[in-house]
Amino acid sequence: MEKKTNIKKEDIIVVVKETPPTLYSIWLAPGSWKKLFTKEEYHILIIECLNSTVCDNKMKINGYLLTYNSLCLILGNEEENCRKVLLSFFERIKKAILQHRKKSFHKEESIKLSPYHLFKKHDLNSPTLIKLLTGKAIRLPYYDAQLARLKNKLEHEPFCSVLDYSGAIGPVLITKLENETAFTIVDIAMMGIETEYLIT
Repeated sequence: MEKKTNIKKEDIIVVVKETPPTLYSIWLAPGSWKKLFTKEEYHILIIECLNSTVCDNKMKINGYLLTYNSLCLILGNEEENCRKVLLSFFERIKKAILQHRKKSFHKEESIKLSPYHLFKKHDLNSPTLIKLLTGKAIRLPYYDAQLARLKNKLEHEPFCSVLDYSGAIGPVLITKLENETAFTIVDIAMMGIETEYLIT
C-alpha cells in the first residue's frame, strides 16, 4: 500500500530565474548635412527628435552620448520595436533637415544633402563605455588610467546619460536602469534600414 504524503502549499518554494534584459546599441555618425547647422542648432535638433520619439513612439533610451561627430544609443525596446522607433527618429531628422534647408538659401551649395543616408552606422564595441552610459559601476582591483580618463570625459559631456545616472536631470528623456541590473548587449541589426537611411 502506497503511503500518501501531504504537502502543504506554503512548503513549496518556486524559484524563478529572470532572464537578463537585452539592450540594443548603435553608434551613428552624422553626414555632411550637419554643416547646415551650428553646433548648438545640431545638438538641439538631435535632442528634440530623440525626445519626440520617446514621447510619441515609446523609444526607451537607457543610455546615450551625443557629440557633434557621433550619437551613441543604448535602447531597451524589443529588437523589432527598436527598428521602428529608429525609423521614426530618422524620419524626424530628415523632415527637420529639409525644412531647415528651405529657409537657408545662404548656405553653401557645395554641401551635399540627401534625405537618405543621414548617418554612417558603426558597431558600438566598447563594453566599458556601454556600462558607464547605463550607470553601471566599474570597480577594478587596480588603477586604470584609460578608464579614469573615459570617466572624466563623460562626466564633463553636456549631452550624456552619465549626467542622469549621477542624479541630475539631463536634456534627453531616459529610462534609468538599476545599478544591480544585469543585461545582455546586442548591436542592432537594421536589416533594410541601411539602404534608406544609413551608410554601413
